[in-house]
Amino acid sequence: MNSKKISTIFVLLSIILVSTFINARIISINGLPAENNLERKINQTSPINISKNILTINGTTDYYRTTVNNTFSVVIEINNNATEAIYNVTVNNPEQNVSQMNPLYQMEWFTITGELEKNWSSIGVGETVNYTLDITPHHAYNYTFTGTTVYYSWENGTQEESTSNAIIFEVYEEGPSLKVEKEVRVSGEEEFSTEGRLPIEGNMTIRITITNYYYEPVNVTMIDSNPNATAFSYNTTQLSANVTLLKTNETFSFSYRVQALEKGNYQFDQCALNITLVNSNETIELFAGDSLSIEVYEPIYTGPDWTKRVPLITVKKYFLIDGKQNKSYMMYNNSIEPITIQINITNSGIVTAYNITLKEQLYKDWVFETSGVENWSIPSLSQGEYYLFNYTIVPQILGTFKIEPTEVTFDYINQRTLLPETNSTAYSNILEVLVVTPPVKETKSRQWWIIVGLSSGVLLLAIIPFIIAFYRYKGRKKTQKGT
Repeated sequence: MNSKKISTIFVLLSIILVSTFINARIISINGLPAENNLERKINQTSPINISKNILTINGTTDYYRTTVNNTFSVVIEINNNATEAIYNVTVNNPEQNVSQMNPLYQMEWFTITGELEKNWSSIGVGETVNYTLDITPHHAYNYTFTGTTVYYSWENGTQEESTSNAIIFEVYEEGPSLKVEKEVRVSGEEEFSTEGRLPIEGNMTIRITITNYYYEPVNVTMIDSNPNATAFSYNTTQLSANVTLLKTNETFSFSYRVQALEKGNYQFDQCALNITLVNSNETIELFAGDSLSIEVYEPIYTGPDWTKRVPLITVKKYFLIDGKQNKSYMMYNNSIEPITIQINITNSGIVTAYNITLKEQLYKDWVFETSGVENWSIPSLSQGEYYLFNYTIVPQILGTFKIEPTEVTFDYINQRTLLPETNSTAYSNILEVLVVTPPVKETKSRQWWIIVGLSSGVLLLAIIPFIIAFYRYKGRKKTQKGT
């Protein structure tokens, strides 16, 4: 093979290799995903055109930004550009089941109303029809709703379908803005809030959180307001932070610790922000974030002795009999004299009790007739103070009965936190009462007297002969003596 043929073959191979590389490059470019990864399923060969767009004040679009609970409308339009009519036209709206579009979507994230089931008997040549869906998103997210499919038949009975483009809408918690949250968490607590209470020398954490709701990245410089320097101890270098390229819907937070030094009520003001919108190169300066209300208190007692932290409420219950107190008693069921029950409530602790109420469990009236029980209450009970309450019972049936404990509820001020503690309880002892039948006095009946009389008569008849014999004998003896 001469050199000319070799050169020709080499040139042909070079042309083939270059063509292959160019075709591969074209395929690679065409194969790139569209913006926002949206695949537009439009049948370009069908004369039946389906479009799906979101209505805005500027017209229609397939890409939209909105906020939570803001309703927008979607219009689906069908154009018959064929040379003949189509028949038995029905639509399949993916909005009927959003979870089929994306397993992450949940039906409760949306309120969707409108013509979800739509059909036409026919659509003529050149005719255009449309219908509307109203969508209210309740959850912030970036959504892609797939295209709507239209099913139809030609005059010869052939069935076909066409699918519209998809729509994309981004839902934000708020409109274009930077949300700033300023919160406090006192040591020992689990949750952050906009107010806090802590004792002198107690610690707390201040947290500042920002969320970007602008439709572009932002750079932010934050400087928190200085707390009262005499009332709090803190590190001033921790009061500021910088964040760059905070994307849409992204969140950033920083925190610093503070120790309370003086008793009082304080306000932590908003923080200052310098915001730069990266794409539009716009700078915004503002004060934002909720102000914090902080109360610093001085505890009364923080030691281990629990008797100095709570009221020492004792409740005693007695039968009051002839001025004496008894915990058990026997009485007759025919007694008409009421028996007094006395309740003694005493506070022997140093902490005052408030809003004291008594609850007495009573028997039914067919067991005991009860009187004197009221909705008893005591406004307050300081150390050494006591109250007495009396009521009476009259028994109605026989048996042994327990007078259940008196329940006492009360409030007091926590000596460590200075906050009210409510619905503390104390109970009295149990009383026992025995109800018996009174003893029966024996009385002489008429029958008894008859028996006694008859017995006496029989006895008298029995001894009469002896008496007669005695006197006869006595008379004979006198006669014999005279002779």
